[in-house]
Amino acid sequence: MMSTGKKQLKVLILGDSAVGKTSLMERFVNDQFSALYKPTIGADFLCRDIEVTLSNGTKTKVKLQIWDTAGQEQWFQSLGVTYYRGADACVLVYDATVAKSLQSLDQWRNDFLEHAALQDPSKFPFAVVGNMMDKQDQIVITAQRGENFAQVRGGNIKHFQVSAKTGEGVYNIFEQLATMACEVQDTEQYYGADNFVIHGEGEKLEKKNTGCC
Repeated sequence: MMSTGKKQLKVLILGDSAVGKTSLMERFVNDQFSALYKPTIGADFLCRDIEVTLSNGTKTKVKLQIWDTAGQEQWFQSLGVTYYRGADACVLVYDATVAKSLQSLDQWRNDFLEHAALQDPSKFPFAVVGNMMDKQDQIVITAQRGENFAQVRGGNIKHFQVSAKTGEGVYNIFEQLATMACEVQDTEQYYGADNFVIHGEGEKLEKKNTGCC
């Protein structure tokens, strides 16, 4: 079928420090990986255009605005609810070699749901992502355990296990999440009244545009 107009989607990446949030974003957008750990201060974002195919066969061009965040709660207190508002999808990242990082995702998810002002949280697209799958001899969180975590939470959620270092599975996360978000947008509006998205260097707030841009 013919392509529709380009959509712009805001995607948040949440999770504990050092689980590889920045590495996932860099691998997806720039196809790069750095072994040097540099903690994110506050929030930053990168963009990439992709094309997804919806369940009805329609091809849709999507500009993903991917927001990387610090893994400390104090940064979210300073960013305020404007950071969460206007999000179209959320990536919850854990380190498959650190058991606590999966357990922490409940708090990250709950904080997001508390501040995002979603009209129907059950339809909001989430991806639960286990990173560090290249460290096979150190993995403590199996694919089944991660899948069970996602299924128990319910809603519009999928589980992935990937490696930002090798790039294995990374593109699939964002492609599927973008498809999920477009499907939701095409069926109903689930955003709250204060639906804004941040542009530029985190300073400018604009009314969210879910159509062509």
